[in-house]
Amino acid sequence: MLAQHFMRDFDEEPALLATLEPLLERASGVVTFNGSTFDLPLLETRFIMARGRWPAALPHLDLLRPARRVWASCFADCRLATLEREVIGLVRDDDIPGGFIPPSISTICARGGRRRSPACSPTTATTSSRWSGCSPGSGEP
Repeated sequence: MLAQHFMRDFDEEPALLATLEPLLERASGVVTFNGSTFDLPLLETRFIMARGRWPAALPHLDLLRPARRVWASCFADCRLATLEREVIGLVRDDDIPGGFIPPSISTICARGGRRRSPACSPTTATTSSRWSGCSPGSGEP
């Protein structure tokens, strides 16, 4: 199952954690791109601070390191956007660099918050479905 959740402000954190807890309890693992250094440590910290239970034994596959091993010599970098573009031909015209997402979300929320934005678009689903057909090393889907 692929799930993407969006928290517009910190007051929504308890609801987000309550939504994630049963998903994580039922999950057989988690797959991320650079999640071992950012996403999962952040989530674990937030669960602990909210007195929640983090499923420590949950297997985690971070695709960044295998992607670097396979494609580092082929491209200038192994950022997700680069690999999407070069390996599977997916170009996101409205993509926002990661460092700009928090201020973008703050601006959206300040203006009423419910408008769709590239910062919370469902391109993750498109990306994951396209990645499933890749042949590592060939550069072709």
